Amino acid sequence: MKLAQNNHFIRVGFMICDDIFVTSSGEMKLKKAVHTVRRNGRKDFLLLYVCDGICEFVLKGVKSTAKKGDVILYYPGEAQDYLFKAEPLNHNIWVHFGGKGCYGLLDMLAIGDKRIFKPSHTARIEHTFIGICESFLNKDAESSVICSGLLISLLGMLSEYTKEGRFGSFGKYRRIINDEVMRFRFNPSREFKVAESAANCGMSITHFSRIFKGVTGEPPLKYITGLKIEKAKEMLIFTDESIGDIAAAVGYPEQNYFTRLFKRFTGMTPGKFRNN
Repeated sequence: MKLAQNNHFIRVGFMICDDIFVTSSGEMKLKKAVHTVRRNGRKDFLLLYVCDGICEFVLKGVKSTAKKGDVILYYPGEAQDYLFKAEPLNHNIWVHFGGKGCYGLLDMLAIGDKRIFKPSHTARIEHTFIGICESFLNKDAESSVICSGLLISLLGMLSEYTKEGRFGSFGKYRRIINDEVMRFRFNPSREFKVAESAANCGMSITHFSRIFKGVTGEPPLKYITGLKIEKAKEMLIFTDESIGDIAAAVGYPEQNYFTRLFKRFTGMTPGKFRNN
């Protein structure tokens, strides 16, 4: 990819494919700082790749720093706050993406709870980001398919990184825990009972809870509830179903309880999330 030789370079486009698609993509190369704040986030996902320079960002209320080669992932509805510094150079590529298949794919790849990536093979990552950005500008059907394919490939690479040393001694249990999680991914209306899930995995409740947290980073109830909330967010964005029907679809027949739970996890009510 050739970059303009002047003080700044920006290009943006829009394209749509099927269940997972790129909604916008672009590249920025500036000799000045750029601060972006979206208090209510967006309705799609955001991947930020730091080609060069330093990015200070806030994610879930925690301030962190990303450097050259790092990738940041924001979910729909999450407050976005990131600052690309001018020195030595502000150079980044962004990819916004959406579609009904996103949550399932991220869950299948086991990267849904990971938001900052420091890949060991940055050349592959950067090449794929560039490929998405370039294909995105063509705005034709073939390029749309290419964009979706490259995006899936990119997420797969990030998944590979996530597996490298992430699970430690819990690695051998990853498939068992993922299989149990997928039962709720495919049937989110199912009520979660830790004793039942522990029995399904052939473990005691105490052992299951420890292994589950070791693999996912969160206790079982919190993780499964978060999964249900993410499914509800997906339905709020991509369907016109009532909040009551969505609550029931993710296992909460009492709408008022669902609303309180949703607000606890997202900071806003389901209605406000949908309107944003």
